[in-house]
Amino acid sequence: DGYIIYRKCGSGSYKKLKTETGINNLSYCDKTAEKGKQYSYKIKAYIGKNYSAYSNVKTLKDKY
Repeated sequence: DGYIIYRKCGSGSYKKLKTETGINNLSYCDKTAEKGKQYSYKIKAYIGKNYSAYSNVKTLKDKY
Protein backbone atom coordinates (compact mmCIF):
# COMPACT_ATOMS: atom_id res chain seq x y z
CA ASP A 1 0.00 0.00 0.00
CA GLY A 2 1.31 3.46 -0.83
CA TYR A 3 1.56 5.85 -3.76
CA ILE A 4 3.46 6.38 -6.99
CA ILE A 5 4.85 9.76 -8.03
CA TYR A 6 4.99 10.63 -11.74
CA ARG A 7 6.88 13.57 -13.24
CA LYS A 8 7.28 15.18 -16.64
CA CYS A 9 9.60 17.93 -17.76
CA GLY A 10 8.12 20.67 -19.94
CA SER A 11 5.91 19.13 -22.63
CA GLY A 12 7.47 15.66 -22.32
CA SER A 13 5.64 12.55 -21.17
CA TYR A 14 5.08 11.41 -17.60
CA LYS A 15 7.52 8.88 -16.17
CA LYS A 16 7.42 7.06 -12.86
CA LEU A 17 9.68 8.96 -10.47
CA LYS A 18 9.27 7.11 -7.19
CA THR A 19 7.13 4.50 -5.46
CA GLU A 20 6.49 5.14 -1.77
CA THR A 21 5.19 2.37 0.44
CA GLY A 22 2.96 3.07 3.41
CA ILE A 23 1.30 6.35 4.19
CA ASN A 24 3.55 7.60 6.98
CA ASN A 25 5.50 9.89 4.64
CA LEU A 26 3.12 12.08 2.65
CA SER A 27 5.71 14.58 1.42
CA TYR A 28 8.41 14.28 -1.21
CA CYS A 29 11.40 16.43 -2.20
CA ASP A 30 12.56 15.98 -5.80
CA LYS A 31 16.32 16.27 -5.45
CA THR A 32 16.83 15.37 -9.12
CA ALA A 33 15.02 18.46 -10.47
CA GLU A 34 17.28 20.75 -12.47
CA LYS A 35 17.43 24.49 -11.96
CA GLY A 36 15.35 26.59 -14.34
CA LYS A 37 13.28 23.68 -15.70
CA GLN A 38 9.53 23.32 -15.37
CA TYR A 39 8.17 20.05 -13.98
CA SER A 40 4.67 18.67 -13.62
CA TYR A 41 3.81 16.08 -10.99
CA LYS A 42 0.88 13.78 -10.34
CA ILE A 43 0.39 10.84 -8.01
CA LYS A 44 -1.60 7.64 -7.89
CA ALA A 45 -2.39 5.79 -4.65
CA TYR A 46 -2.61 2.02 -4.44
CA ILE A 47 -3.78 -0.67 -2.06
CA GLY A 48 -2.67 -4.11 -3.14
CA LYS A 49 -3.46 -4.30 -6.87
CA ASN A 50 -6.13 -1.56 -6.74
CA TYR A 51 -5.09 1.88 -8.00
CA SER A 52 -6.75 5.26 -7.61
CA ALA A 53 -7.24 7.78 -10.38
CA TYR A 54 -4.40 10.25 -10.88
CA SER A 55 -4.31 13.28 -8.61
CA ASN A 56 -4.59 16.81 -9.93
CA VAL A 57 -1.41 17.96 -11.67
CA LYS A 58 0.93 20.37 -9.89
CA THR A 59 3.37 22.30 -12.11
CA LEU A 60 6.46 23.95 -10.63
CA LYS A 61 9.55 25.73 -11.91
CA ASP A 62 12.73 25.78 -9.84
CA LYS A 63 13.93 29.38 -9.69
CA TYR A 64 17.11 28.79 -7.75
